[in-house]
Amino acid sequence: MGYVAERLAREDALYGDMIQGNCVDSYSNLTLKVLSMLEWADTYCPRAPRVLKTDDDVFPNLPRLLRFLAAPQRANATHTVWGQYPSALLPMFFSGTGYVMTADCVRPMLRAAGDRPYIRLEDVFFTGVLASALGFNRPRTKEFTGTNLRFQDAVTHTLCMALRNIIVRNVTPRRQYELWRALHNATGCFTGT
Repeated sequence: MGYVAERLAREDALYGDMIQGNCVDSYSNLTLKVLSMLEWADTYCPRAPRVLKTDDDVFPNLPRLLRFLAAPQRANATHTVWGQYPSALLPMFFSGTGYVMTADCVRPMLRAAGDRPYIRLEDVFFTGVLASALGFNRPRTKEFTGTNLRFQDAVTHTLCMALRNIIVRNVTPRRQYELWRALHNATGCFTGT
């Protein structure tokens, strides 16, 4: 067993929360990875009201996200995807950095995925091509603007960004843990104004 496989096995033994898809982990296979995620969610979490997809270098402010989703105009939404629209120059899709969909989007996306040509850009494929073809609501939401963390940003600056945003990008695993601890210790929760 290699070093990485050994570390993954230890983490899985400790937390029991690892899921491994059947594809090579590469940028070209992002669409397959998200497809695996949706299949898993459909099989094992069919009653979950929402599905969140983020990249592994994203720190999500989950309580802020939950407040966003609980707002009256979103609480009972169906067939809806929320995220960050990256450019007015491109067709409508949400950045793969982080997006949320109502659970009733999952099964129709799984069915429709096999009828479309493979696109390796998962965000374009799921939140653009499939969501559009299926007629899903895709409101543009400023709350999903993903702030980009720079390597030199201080923890206090990062903490402020995490308090203001639903997602912060380019956060190392160590910084994610430090940020989680700082937010938890400083505020008792992941809130922000």
